[in-house]
Amino acid sequence: MAFELKVLLFIIVVAVFTSFADGDENGGQIEALLKWKNSLENPSPASLFSWDISSNSSFSPCEKWVGIICDDGFVNIIHINLTSMGLKGMLQNFDFVSFPELVTLDLSNNSLYGVIPKSIGMLANLKILYVNANHFSGSIPSAIGNLTKLKGLHLSLNHLSCNIPKEIGLIASLVDLKLPMNNLSGSLPAEITNLTSRKILLMGNNRLSGYLPDSICSGGLLERLSVHTNRFIVLNKLK
Repeated sequence: MAFELKVLLFIIVVAVFTSFADGDENGGQIEALLKWKNSLENPSPASLFSWDISSNSSFSPCEKWVGIICDDGFVNIIHINLTSMGLKGMLQNFDFVSFPELVTLDLSNNSLYGVIPKSIGMLANLKILYVNANHFSGSIPSAIGNLTKLKGLHLSLNHLSCNIPKEIGLIASLVDLKLPMNNLSGSLPAEITNLTSRKILLMGNNRLSGYLPDSICSGGLLERLSVHTNRFIVLNKLK
């Protein structure tokens, strides 16, 4: 009886792994995660110890891999939450196209650096993108506008520079936008007023300039607005 039980358990484990692998139609989600892990400067941090497919570990990241949550069918990874994991490295080796159903990507409060790749715009179903409190530099990629289902975008506490891309105005679903404590410059794109669902808009401690759009508070849902420590020009309209 014990032998039959072991065989049954083995078949179940293999079936789960096969189901995950077969359902992964975009290049291999397991392989993509391991490739990125191995590209980090601390490729085997204790925080990612569970990311392993050796014979002594779970086959499926859906079960025991830290920070990983899959859909009900154990087919696609839908949430990646690696906040405060002590990770140091870049996103250039993160194969975004392998995660077509990803809903949450939280990499906040680590030591990630380099540019934010334009390929991040391939995450068509993403609703939460938190990469705040890292060391990212360069510009915000215009491909961010492809994330049309995004509700929360946190880019604060980095070293991002250049203008805020006008494509950000394409994310009509955006509720929470946080950009403070970067090196962003130039004037606000007029398209930012298209974000009529926004409740939180934080842009303080940058080098933004020009006039604030008259309709910056349009939509009637705005609860928090912060634009301090910039170079904005405020017009005092006389009645």
